[in-house]
Amino acid sequence: VIDDISYDELGDLIRPFNFEKAEKFSTPAKMPSDYKNFPKNTPRTCVIPMSNKDKSFGFAMFGGENQIGAHIQYIFPDSPASQTQLRANDRILEIDDKFVDED
Repeated sequence: VIDDISYDELGDLIRPFNFEKAEKFSTPAKMPSDYKNFPKNTPRTCVIPMSNKDKSFGFAMFGGENQIGAHIQYIFPDSPASQTQLRANDRILEIDDKFVDED
């Protein structure tokens, strides 16, 4: 998965995209019940515990509409983020008590 802006930037750099090297992910046949039953637009705090061996939080982000905000694009399996309530398309409001829209 690559967002439109990144795809355009790759094109601007004249870097061909090799689809054979792309990692393919399959989506569930239906939406998991914990997604359907979770109240929409409910802010929640997610703490991602990290160990010394972890190299990343385990999620990919993309910018919001008009580059405002940040959203979770993908949660990597067996990562620190996969052990939290974070879900794909969640909007990130703050990181370390700093509002992300202020930068």
